[in-house]
Amino acid sequence: MLKPTIHTNGTSAKQLIARYKKAFHSLSAAIAALRECTPNGRDYYPQSAHAINDACAEHLNRVVALENVQNELMDIMLSIRKQTKGDAK
Repeated sequence: MLKPTIHTNGTSAKQLIARYKKAFHSLSAAIAALRECTPNGRDYYPQSAHAINDACAEHLNRVVALENVQNELMDIMLSIRKQTKGDAK
């Protein structure tokens, strides 16, 4: 994964951290909202005996996808902070 390089002609570390932090926290809210959408077996049993299992697996994949993006954002923020030795807090 490519990560930004902090230098004088680019975006400041402080601005980058603030933007990535905002996105990170927005994903936290999205993940929490998505978890509230966990499938309920009563909504799927008319389809088949296995429909709820498939719906739960699909739901988990969506949650994991958002968590993976969030983890990538954290890696980017850590890279930025490492480049500035913690000065970008």
